[in-house]
Amino acid sequence: MVRKSAYLWILSPLALLWPASAVAVGQDVTSSSPVAMSYAGDTPPAPDAKAPEAPAAPAPAAAPAPAADAAASCGCNGGGDDCCKLTCPDQTVKHLFENNCWLKCHDVTVTGWIEAGYATHDGQRNPDGFNGPDGFNDRDDEFQMNQFYTVIQKALKDNDCCWDWGYDVDLLYGTDYRYPVEKGLDANDNGIPRWNSDPRKFYGLSMPQAYLQFGTSKLSYKVGHWYTLLGNEVVPAIGNVFYSHTYTFLYAYPFTHTGVLATFTPNDQLTIVNGIDEGWDTFNDTDENVGYTGQLVFTAKDKHTTLTYSWQYSNEPIVSGGNPGGDPNAREGRFVQSIVL
Repeated sequence: MVRKSAYLWILSPLALLWPASAVAVGQDVTSSSPVAMSYAGDTPPAPDAKAPEAPAAPAPAAAPAPAADAAASCGCNGGGDDCCKLTCPDQTVKHLFENNCWLKCHDVTVTGWIEAGYATHDGQRNPDGFNGPDGFNDRDDEFQMNQFYTVIQKALKDNDCCWDWGYDVDLLYGTDYRYPVEKGLDANDNGIPRWNSDPRKFYGLSMPQAYLQFGTSKLSYKVGHWYTLLGNEVVPAIGNVFYSHTYTFLYAYPFTHTGVLATFTPNDQLTIVNGIDEGWDTFNDTDENVGYTGQLVFTAKDKHTTLTYSWQYSNEPIVSGGNPGGDPNAREGRFVQSIVL
């Protein structure tokens, strides 16, 4: 039986509540971490700033051709690529902490967004409302506030000579909190989330990233808890095209790691990332075997094409048919990789 799905997706940057420019949020290629693009530059225009006056329309020709009529009607002078360009009025964006001197003096940004949605399957709702095996949007005929996401960040300065330090803390409240949790941190050793806030345990808080960073724009190190390098989908809603997710993202890759990550950018076309971690979604691994992760990013000179190869190897529990006895201590080496163009 084929089940047709319909989705309603709401994604709203909180430009009025967050101090950094939430309408100008980007994504770190190597860590899938949302980063603020600007802060100090978010200054409103001068009160007397005016848009440039449009040039006077040329006098009509004695017998204008149809193309000339179209050009004259939109205020063009001779047509061409510059014909009829839109002129947008200056906009002023207000922020809750716009005049917070401590944030500005310490180069700290606070960004965030809200993601919510509704999924339905032809009205054929399961008794428990579970929309599996879909993930994140896993409730049938039920409104979900998936993410109330906050990023507190002090980014490294864009300098390849002088060393700097920074940090990043991500907090996710909503129904999506159940997925990017780590055993030993925001989840119990059996993987059950700890910081839930309702009796059904559908809503709660997780901390998918919390790390220190130091180095330069050419060579930097990250120590702590960070998103996986694998795949082309990410947990932060602003980094995805669709509301739903692929099964590969849900079941074939980890969400997070804890360890040390080094990023080396020798030139504008190549980025090399290598690190050691505690394995899949684990904060305090008990098998004492270190995992290895890495990434190669090739960027074309025109900046329009990027090829990314990522990998992860670690000693992980044997699941499904490979462990018929259900031994929780049974483990084997697991290697996963992804190629994204």
